[in-house]
Amino acid sequence: YDFIIIPGCLFSDTALAFSAIPDSASPKAPEEMLQSYDDWVMAAVFVDKGQGKAIERKENGLEIMDILYMVIPAYNEAENIEKVIRGWMAELENIVAAKEASEDSRLVVADEGSTDGTRRILESLQAEFPRLALLPDTRKEHGPKLMALYYYAIRSGADFVFQTDSDGQTNPAEFGAFWTRRDRYDAIFGCRPVRGDGRDRAVVEKGVCALLKVYFGVTVPDANAPFRLMKTSCLAKYLPMLPAEYELPNIMLTALFARGRGKITFRNISFKARERGEGSVDVKKILKTGVKALGDFYKFREKI
Repeated sequence: YDFIIIPGCLFSDTALAFSAIPDSASPKAPEEMLQSYDDWVMAAVFVDKGQGKAIERKENGLEIMDILYMVIPAYNEAENIEKVIRGWMAELENIVAAKEASEDSRLVVADEGSTDGTRRILESLQAEFPRLALLPDTRKEHGPKLMALYYYAIRSGADFVFQTDSDGQTNPAEFGAFWTRRDRYDAIFGCRPVRGDGRDRAVVEKGVCALLKVYFGVTVPDANAPFRLMKTSCLAKYLPMLPAEYELPNIMLTALFARGRGKITFRNISFKARERGEGSVDVKKILKTGVKALGDFYKFREKI
């Protein structure tokens, strides 16, 4: 046999395709081959919705490299974007070089609507960083960009999605503690015990957490931190529950993960004040969105 397909053997909705070369010239039946597969030299490819994933076959077994997609929404961040991208690309390149993530891993930015030169800076950085990808043709609002980025990561065959923002308030050095724990949880969410972006936003965040407890019966310390690592297999279950243009996907995803039966955890992260530029969302807009969210929460509660 040149190929043996084992549907659903190790991973749901996937198949392992083994191209096997026997050590001896005598042919073997599939059952015999599977019972003595250490006697074979194999190259393997995961087939999942048309997306190939490379796997190396070593003497002591299969080494599977997880594909990580770091995703970042951006809007008019010309003053911050280069420093942010360099910081996160360094983190991504380090874990790929250490063989802790697949070479197919990417950092993906959506910056639709920017008018201050953000796109030009990103395009210039692509020449330096081949793993930097730009996602065009999204809406300019933060929430729809997140939705588009999450769907893009899923369609591209990522195993894990990590989301952060483009304003430089999060610290790439804190990502490693999340990545090393990725196999223990369906999602690891950042928690901001101290916020450098003002007391008003901290008060709004506490209010959101209180609403999630009332509407969904979940207790979370931080519902909207832009520092979260999620398994795409779990994210793909929850994402279709939200409208493609939903404005607060991270809050609802936190609620859905917490309400589900999977394993999640929260880890403290630092969250400093914005160094340059002004945020595209002010407190008044946050409050307005929060009022609308009350109706959304009620609708979602009825659905789930």
